[in-house]
Amino acid sequence: MRERSGTSAAFRAAVAREIQHFIAELADYLELENHMPRAFTEAQAEAMVTIVFSAGAEALDVGVEQRRQLEERLVLQLRMISKGAYYWYRREQEKTTIIPGNVKDE
Repeated sequence: MRERSGTSAAFRAAVAREIQHFIAELADYLELENHMPRAFTEAQAEAMVTIVFSAGAEALDVGVEQRRQLEERLVLQLRMISKGAYYWYRREQEKTTIIPGNVKDE
């Protein structure tokens, strides 16, 4: 995370641009693979890239066993984000879907 808060403003801007590229590319992929709207895939991609970026910085300063534990935790976190995005999207779909028989005549 030093890259986001330290050094020069130009360097921080360059890092931010690269992170945005990662987010955009992952959002594109998720949109195609999961058939979800861009707003959902962008939020999911941003969360995933943020966590991976943070874990990468942490991995630089730990030993082999700690890195293995970090990897396991990272996989779990990414799966949780993916499942959460899927269920959130389905919940939003259910809100907008009219179920026959539940419509009241006024």
